[in-house]
Amino acid sequence: MNKKWKVGITVLIGLTVLSGGLLFFVFSKVGAFFDETYEPIDVPDAGEEEQETAPDGKVHILLMGVDERPHDKGRPDVMMVVEIDPKSDKTKVVSLPRDTKVSIPGRDESTKLNHTYTYGGTSLTVQTVQQLLDINIDYYAKVNMNGFEEVIKEVGELTIDNELDFTFDGYHFAKGELTLSPDEALAYVRMRKQDPMGDEGRNERQRKVIKASVQELL
Repeated sequence: MNKKWKVGITVLIGLTVLSGGLLFFVFSKVGAFFDETYEPIDVPDAGEEEQETAPDGKVHILLMGVDERPHDKGRPDVMMVVEIDPKSDKTKVVSLPRDTKVSIPGRDESTKLNHTYTYGGTSLTVQTVQQLLDINIDYYAKVNMNGFEEVIKEVGELTIDNELDFTFDGYHFAKGELTLSPDEALAYVRMRKQDPMGDEGRNERQRKVIKASVQELL
């Protein structure tokens, strides 16, 4: 990975730092919803070089929100990598923009990151993320829109600080503190085209919902 990528990813990771114990608590509350989306995959490690340099004990989890529909495999519009460090009791979350240009393992071509799911499903997506970030992905969780709503229903209403006034899917989101129902939360994290920051702005709203979920569970 070149220096520019490393600096950019380091900045993104710094945007969100949560207690590792808190994130484990979240997973324990909503894990049942991910069980139905599990599929066993056979993915090689990122490489011997990574294994020699990776900090001992860190765990990496790929979270995917896939826009699946009947008879449509869909693509992961939401991708985040969670790094859990038991030694420091810290968890770092980095959003991976879906339009990130990546090289696909085993193919002589570059494409958008979320296209890898269409080409090779979860397995190829995991391999691509490993190659992009020079890490091993230990676990993954995949959920579609219905699954997201079920997760938020389990958590309950969320309170967030909204910085952009917009209307989407019949819901209006004014600036300031908002309390979101599960349906509103889904619309809130899906909107992209009205955001001046595009996918980056949507990623920021997704991180807000994750933080609010943790706070609500506490």
